[in-house]
Amino acid sequence: MSGRLRVLLWLCCFCAFGLRAEEAIQAYDVRMQVEPSGEVLVTERIAVMAEGKMIVRGIYRDIPVRYRLGNGLLRSTPLTLISATRDGRPESVTEQRLEHALRLRLGGADVRLESGPHVYELTYRMNAQLLHHASVDELYWNVTGNDWSLPIRHASVEVLLPEGAQIQAAHGYTGYRGSREGAYEVLEQQGNRLRLAPTRELDAREGFTVALAWQAGLVTRPGWWDELLVLLADNLRRILLVAAFSGLLLFYALIWWAKGRGPAKGLVIPLFELPRGVSPLMAGYVWRRGLKHDRKGVRALSIMFTDLAIRGWLSLQRDTSGLVLTRGEVDGDAIREEERRVLNALITREGGSLTLGGRYEPRLANALEVLLKSVKGIERNNFSNAIGHWLFGAFFALVTGIALLVTSTGDAEAANNAVWLMLLAMLLGAGTLYCLTHGMIGAGLPLLLFALACLGLAAGLVGGDAVLQCLALFAIVAVARKLIRSPTIAGRRLLDELEGYRNYLSLAERDVLDKAGQAPVMSIALYERHLPYAMALGVERQWTQRFTAELRKGTLAPVEVDYQPQGFTQLMTSGEAMTLAWNLDRMLMTASVPPEAPRSVDSFSGSSSDDSGSGSSASHGGGSSGGGAGGGGGGGW
Repeated sequence: MSGRLRVLLWLCCFCAFGLRAEEAIQAYDVRMQVEPSGEVLVTERIAVMAEGKMIVRGIYRDIPVRYRLGNGLLRSTPLTLISATRDGRPESVTEQRLEHALRLRLGGADVRLESGPHVYELTYRMNAQLLHHASVDELYWNVTGNDWSLPIRHASVEVLLPEGAQIQAAHGYTGYRGSREGAYEVLEQQGNRLRLAPTRELDAREGFTVALAWQAGLVTRPGWWDELLVLLADNLRRILLVAAFSGLLLFYALIWWAKGRGPAKGLVIPLFELPRGVSPLMAGYVWRRGLKHDRKGVRALSIMFTDLAIRGWLSLQRDTSGLVLTRGEVDGDAIREEERRVLNALITREGGSLTLGGRYEPRLANALEVLLKSVKGIERNNFSNAIGHWLFGAFFALVTGIALLVTSTGDAEAANNAVWLMLLAMLLGAGTLYCLTHGMIGAGLPLLLFALACLGLAAGLVGGDAVLQCLALFAIVAVARKLIRSPTIAGRRLLDELEGYRNYLSLAERDVLDKAGQAPVMSIALYERHLPYAMALGVERQWTQRFTAELRKGTLAPVEVDYQPQGFTQLMTSGEAMTLAWNLDRMLMTASVPPEAPRSVDSFSGSSSDDSGSGSSASHGGGSSGGGAGGGGGGGW
């Protein structure tokens, strides 16, 4: 019978179906030929009734080409399209790569179908993923797929096995995915040929699966080495992922072991003084191993102002307009270079003053910039960042992330766009982190929203798993940046000295005497000299309590003849210490932040090729609808 005559007969049969005038798959007939190589040649004849609702320009067919085998492994089964026709004439086909499937879109975007019956025929070849048992080979195949958006009025399958095959067992499954319903009948069985058909209509998302077994030896079985090579090739991306994470973690672990731990901690003994070159700024920065939450340096500047006020280089006075800073000069008391630079940025001449109220003060912002530059020198002298090794790991993570994105999809354009979106998201994320750590929340939140939008778009192009894997790589790099930073030999020595000095400042007087025996006698001058260091080391409350206890007992050492207590000490000992410190920090924060500028108005998971339900052979009833190879689904467009 010629092809044109067959189509004519199909169209005639549609006269009865057409009375229902409902979009559906009127007939889904499949012919499968199992070849000795283990591949299968499939011809699908799909007869539809188009009414311009779902089926406007044609139909699409989604066929899984990657399956999950369990334990996170995948199996690829590339598809080779041989031909596609509609009503006996060649039909245009557009291929689209999905996460686990190949979408074959039949029809043209500029061509609308006429309402009525149409017959599509697809022929393709792919790996049958046969199940090889001891004495039999088994075909377990999802004939129609369980993801059709249209009901199937009638379905059938014809399986042609290799020459000489004798069918030893056969079974069919109908219904939704996982169903074991066996609503089917054997239409014909003869030698190596078998025809089956469901005995009822299949609703949308229902499918028809078959399984049959025949004697072994007629189909080439791959050796274990061939199977291993195929498994490695199909899971190259996962191998890359495991190797990348393991290599990056091992690399940073070795760097941490060699450099990140730093010198061993030395002997800690109570100290009553720090070396002369150690300022409160240096003491606080090294002890906290950074500015921590004081990213803008406001707290560090507050401690520097306290030290300068006690030494007479700066006067702090409150009036109705706020806090008045007045620069002074002290004969014979050397000022450190970083302190002089900060004062010059704040108040240029002796006797000059600056009032901090509730508004932004540019000179204070300049002073903070100078202070932060001084902090960089402290960082270089006391800490090692192994920046070269860290950057190497970051570059490795970047290259690996790009490779993961590119290998996550077969769509080169989608992968390329995802790479640029991820890079943009990284830049926006870095900007967000900078804004949030510097108190610019208003500017950071929009950047964060844009970064999340870029991640969402990238996930839509290559899948959420690929985006999360890239984020995990960058998280490792970020954590490593913190872990491999360690004290230098000089920094470790200073940390030991600071710990002993902090013990002296924080312990009660009798405890210090018990430990050291020769602690200096408390005096106003001693209290003032150590107060900025106590603030920097976070023990100003204990140091002040110890001083006020001695003051109440009247056991302070006599004041030197030429010593004049500062007004700052009077405030500290009158109970206003915490209020002054809080107000100073608050005023500095307010005055250092500039005012904001006005604001202008479907994927397929597939099934394991060894899905055998309870463990028995699928051809003996141990399978289910939707199991095995093949499958997928489709719909109209």
